[in-house]
Amino acid sequence: MEKLSPNVQQLYSWLQQGNAIKQCTHAGRSIGLLRAANCAALPNGAKAAFNTLYQYGQLKETEFYEFGLRWSRFTAKTAAGGEVQHS
Repeated sequence: MEKLSPNVQQLYSWLQQGNAIKQCTHAGRSIGLLRAANCAALPNGAKAAFNTLYQYGQLKETEFYEFGLRWSRFTAKTAAGGEVQHS
């Protein structure tokens, strides 16, 4: 397995602790916007780390609507203590 950057490992660990990321997927000025779902702020470097985890298929995605806008909620696929895997 390829070694992942510290930022990617940190974000995945943060997600394994029950945190989640919301991304706006509705066309408009907010498309692509990332937010923490259940706390005040995302860890530093979250955008690039998020993209890496998404690319490697390590995130579980759930779609929902908030105030008429479509969002995706991303959580870790493995529980705390699990290792990030990718091919």
